[in-house]
Amino acid sequence: MTKNSKAMRRVLCGVVSFLLSFFSCLFVMCLVFKFTVLSSSFLVGVEKRSDYAEALHSELKEQFVSYGSAGNVDESFFDSVFENIITPDRIDEDTKAVITDFYNGEVKDSIDTSDIQSELETRLLEYAAEKGFAVDNELKSNIKDMAAQFGDLYNSYVSLFSNSYFKSAGNMLKRYNPYADYAAIIAVTLSLIAGLVLRMSYKKRKNVYRYYIYAFSGTALMLLVAPLAAIIGGVGARINIGTKSLYSFASGFMTDTLWAFVFAAAAVAVVTAVFYALRRIFVKKEYLTKCQKITP
Repeated sequence: MTKNSKAMRRVLCGVVSFLLSFFSCLFVMCLVFKFTVLSSSFLVGVEKRSDYAEALHSELKEQFVSYGSAGNVDESFFDSVFENIITPDRIDEDTKAVITDFYNGEVKDSIDTSDIQSELETRLLEYAAEKGFAVDNELKSNIKDMAAQFGDLYNSYVSLFSNSYFKSAGNMLKRYNPYADYAAIIAVTLSLIAGLVLRMSYKKRKNVYRYYIYAFSGTALMLLVAPLAAIIGGVGARINIGTKSLYSFASGFMTDTLWAFVFAAAAVAVVTAVFYALRRIFVKKEYLTKCQKITP
């Protein structure tokens, strides 16, 4: 092979190496999005790892107390309600159901709070009797309405995705979610083709591995730089959301997603290190072979 031919081959292999880096980066990004943003289990995990349920539990109690004070219900009445009926575990369970429905494109207008309303109605009747109120039909009707209002209040806080725009987003998510799989398949196919082209361009593996190292180190950098800069810059902590519960949820979601990209970049870096180690082995092996030929 002439000197010009070798130079041309290096240029072409450099271009193919860049394409391998780009397509492998696209493939890894598809995988990360598939298992984070596009996964209901990931969002449920974020909700459990964050302070969302505990913060929402406190916010709901404040709202219940505020609403109850207008109906002559003491704050102490709600202590047992938020210890035994509306608990962080109950909020976790209902939030999980809401998230799952959203990702399945089945966003409901409301969740079932009939058990909460029924229990509150019973306790409010007992509370009224203890306070000396005449428990007549009118009072029973008012208490029933109050219990229904409490149920609606709980529903408005916990049903995150019940708004109309979330319904549209849920339908779109269900419809276009498979396209992430198609993109991943296309990206990995093109990556394999690029890798095969590089392998066929050189007989010696040390030369092939050199371009693999270039490609995958570039992939690791593309995956790492922006997310790591966002984490260091505290982007997740600077979200401007009014309530503590939603802030904790959104901040945790963004931070965990960014860390997922960092871990993906670390995995690609490990692959790069493997190719680097293999190349060192073949270089050393070739060097020893040459020494043996020189030695008489």
